[in-house]
Amino acid sequence: MASLGLVNVGALASGVLAAPRLAAETILIEHGRIAALGAAAATGAAAADVVVDCRGTTVIPGLIDSHCHVVLGDYTPRQKTVDFLDSYVHGGITSVVSAGEGVHAPGRPHDPVAAKALAITAAKCFANFHPNGMKVNAGSVILEPGLTDADFAEMARHGVRHAKYGFGGYRRGIRPEDHALGKVLREGDPKEPKKRSDAGPGRTRLVVRPMSAGEPLKLKRGDHIAIIGNAPLPASTAF
Repeated sequence: MASLGLVNVGALASGVLAAPRLAAETILIEHGRIAALGAAAATGAAAADVVVDCRGTTVIPGLIDSHCHVVLGDYTPRQKTVDFLDSYVHGGITSVVSAGEGVHAPGRPHDPVAAKALAITAAKCFANFHPNGMKVNAGSVILEPGLTDADFAEMARHGVRHAKYGFGGYRRGIRPEDHALGKVLREGDPKEPKKRSDAGPGRTRLVVRPMSAGEPLKLKRGDHIAIIGNAPLPASTAF
């Protein structure tokens, strides 16, 4: 893989709220990862295989879309759109997190075997497929009645790291005592896939407390992610 050097960087955003700006005029990327950043003499970025002159512009980390309805490949059946992930990259989004491949999969069956198979297939496919260089965090199982501890363990072994409730057989609600899922919701077992939820009319509702718009940005680790409103949320005046 060719090395990449960014020179004449005007400003570098860190992505860290506590220290949002870094002092660096060059960035060296080797083997697809940032190898060095700082002064031109220190990084050797100008001698990279490919050199990009930023001409004083601002460089920021790639943006992450944490709720993206991928299925398989760079095509969305719901909107009948081709190469939408490829186009995302041009807007600065370099990573997406699947909100459940089964949600928009045409003819999706509602049994645990199919739910598990689709999640594993998506995780393995997107591990080898990077539209325009994008990282797709896929393999988000739609939770269905009948999934067991053994099923969750098998999915984890094959790269499935997320689960989604609210569109499968639990759309009327999840009880804490429901099989393997109850254990995950009560204890937040780090070995189990992380959970996502779309909570809306007729779907699962797990109300914890209101959150201001700035709070999610300050979370260090979020095991349970939920859409808590479909309307615009005003930013806190303190943020």
